[in-house]
Amino acid sequence: MKDSAIHKVAALPYRLTPEGVMSVLLVTSRRSRRWIVPKGHLETGYTPWDMAAREAYEEAGVMGTISSRLLGCFTYRKVLESGAISTSSVQLFALAVGRELEDWPERDSRRRQWFKVVDAIAAVEQEDLREIMLAFAGRVADGRFAY
Repeated sequence: MKDSAIHKVAALPYRLTPEGVMSVLLVTSRRSRRWIVPKGHLETGYTPWDMAAREAYEEAGVMGTISSRLLGCFTYRKVLESGAISTSSVQLFALAVGRELEDWPERDSRRRQWFKVVDAIAAVEQEDLREIMLAFAGRVADGRFAY
């Protein structure tokens, strides 16, 4: 089994209630159906944050204001159909959701669901992603996150 490093970008779609309570939108992966953040490969001609926003649209059907500030990086591993192990390093950007679409490109291959932050943290598998989400929620709650 060959191990290859792949670099990706991801969005952390979130919204706030009028009372300031934050929730996070997760989607299921196509194969394993685990809860994940929308992510994909960085393509030429896009900034990392613009590509992350595009992935949120394609995978979760949401649009909004993407931050150019990096929230952090996390890694994950998966076994490919060939048996090779793929290790991906992912840059994560916050997306304040302004619009949730009824139809989007990957609607038929993924589920999406809004979670309370604590439940979203419990739903994802990557420990470093959990830590980033927790830190981000704390900065939003304290008013310390600015675009």
